[in-house]
Amino acid sequence: MSNKSCTDTSFYANVRNVIDLIARGLWILVHYTRGSCVSFTQKRLLENAGCDKPLPVLTTIVKDIMNKLVEQKLLTIDDTRSIKRYTICKDSMLWNVIKRAEGPEEVFEYLSKVVEQ
Repeated sequence: MSNKSCTDTSFYANVRNVIDLIARGLWILVHYTRGSCVSFTQKRLLENAGCDKPLPVLTTIVKDIMNKLVEQKLLTIDDTRSIKRYTICKDSMLWNVIKRAEGPEEVFEYLSKVVEQ
């Protein structure tokens, strides 16, 4: 995914594009971690997915999807700092999906089912 696509105003018109971006970012964050938890901001998630300069509307959509994942108990929110961070640990079903996935495509399939419920 190129940086240009996530900064294009038509990119966020299809929520599946945003879910794909989140899946790529999560896969990179979790797949390469050595610990049992990883915490991240929306900005770090998008940067890991290859989107360095997202439009504000894109970050809002990402926040909504991430909050849906929190509601499903797949992520937790760490709001003890000035900037909201999301945390995923090894006891999360999403963590297991990501660790077993060979690539972000499998994570995308799982997230699509969860988000579109």
